[in-house]
Amino acid sequence: MEMRRAARVNVLVVVAILLAAVLLYVQRPPSFLRWMCLTPLGETASQSERFAPPKTLWSVPPATSADLPGRGRKVVITGGAGFIGSQLGWFLHNEGFDVVLIDNMKFGYQDNLIVDGKKFGTVVVADVLDAKRLVPFIENAFVMFHFAALSALPVCQSRPQEAMEVNVGGTAAMLEMARLHNVERFIFASTSATYENTAPNDEGRLSENATVDPHLIYSLTKLQGEELVRAMAKSYNMDTVILRFFNVYGPHQDFRRLSPPFTSYIVRELIAGHRAILHSNGLQRRDYVHVDDLMRLCVLTMTSTKAVGYTFNVASGESYSVNEMYEIVAKYVNRTDVVPEYHSAERFWDAYPELFQGRRPIDKKILIKEVNKNSRGDNSRAADRLGWVPRVTMQKGLHGLVDYMREALRALRTNGDTDLKTAWV
Repeated sequence: MEMRRAARVNVLVVVAILLAAVLLYVQRPPSFLRWMCLTPLGETASQSERFAPPKTLWSVPPATSADLPGRGRKVVITGGAGFIGSQLGWFLHNEGFDVVLIDNMKFGYQDNLIVDGKKFGTVVVADVLDAKRLVPFIENAFVMFHFAALSALPVCQSRPQEAMEVNVGGTAAMLEMARLHNVERFIFASTSATYENTAPNDEGRLSENATVDPHLIYSLTKLQGEELVRAMAKSYNMDTVILRFFNVYGPHQDFRRLSPPFTSYIVRELIAGHRAILHSNGLQRRDYVHVDDLMRLCVLTMTSTKAVGYTFNVASGESYSVNEMYEIVAKYVNRTDVVPEYHSAERFWDAYPELFQGRRPIDKKILIKEVNKNSRGDNSRAADRLGWVPRVTMQKGLHGLVDYMREALRALRTNGDTDLKTAWV
């Protein structure tokens, strides 16, 4: 009898220990299980530890002067403190939309969110990967523009896991939030970089109908994002639009990062009187589209039923060479005496040495091809379906960028922030 009682006590002790272990696991799983991604049901790995809670910086009511469909409704823009997101947010705020701008501020800037001394929209500092805590800001939106991404090509190439997590995982997270929380339309920012290995059509342009097969990490993640959008649209009857941005330029373009876009880089260097470092011979030609033209197309894609289910090139349909654009800027800032320095194409990503380490460094033929590629987009689909035609000329657009950057650089100097490093030396 005593042995049976002792056995029962031992069983109860074991059960109690097991229950305590289960409860402890649910509340805080051990670190080795987190490493194995074995987290409790309903919890993402270390989510509460990885991300700070969403923080609202300010909330400014929208203007009331517009007469567009959906006026007064919520429009969510992820990556809202970046160049394109902030410019679109400012425009839509003044058109009467309740704009919510979400950004983790890793590559966004708060000064993009103050135009002419005025704040706009509801600004939320948060990460798209922390999706569940964004529900109050997302639910019942008229449209979500998903612009948040890791976009610098060499950064994505040198940090492929992070690029996949942000560009693919972040897109999946926002699509799921849009599906579950009554977002009426989801508009995804893709890129012309998906045409990396695509031949132009008979007119010398890159068309949305062409087969794409990119290999570089950034363009690959964006293509995978596109496939996610198409899959969710088919599976859940979601209203979606894909925009393939060519080279977008204009005020508030990032000029502070290590490898800034070409247009803001040459403007920055010429204003300072520095010799810009250009790669190859400067004859390579690209399609550039002004941010004002992009915003007009964004409005059409968010308000027209003819946009749903389609992919659109956001392109001017024209191309300019590196040397031509440099000359336009040099003349406008009166620095034609500053001659650029040309480096070989294979040195383009020298500031990212990890790409050349190990037994299998990146193939330099890929860098040469990337630097020397020519691109010109076919924008006929946007013209035919939505009536969109670009209006801003290259000369007018570059002059406007110079005017903006003169003031922006002056403000940085006033604040003592003059350490603008570059990847090209």
